[in-house]
Amino acid sequence: MALHPDLTALLQESLPEYLEAARYCMKFRKQNGGCLGYPGTALLLSIADCLGSYHRDKRGYRITIDGSEYEIAGDGHQHFLIFNSPYYE
Repeated sequence: MALHPDLTALLQESLPEYLEAARYCMKFRKQNGGCLGYPGTALLLSIADCLGSYHRDKRGYRITIDGSEYEIAGDGHQHFLIFNSPYYE
């Protein structure tokens, strides 16, 4: 972990780390055959929340849902509109 000059630099380092940690959780096998599904899912949702937060209130960043365009205009559940973006296709 390092100090970052801006939010973009922080995300460039942290999001791949979150993704690698989530991948580890999903590949890990418990004695009963399951994986670390709850923490892995929490990490994946954190990635989506970070991306949605990054694009919040950015004029011109629009997401199309059922033919209508939306902007991420607020906190909370608004961040999860990012699931309808090209990031997730």
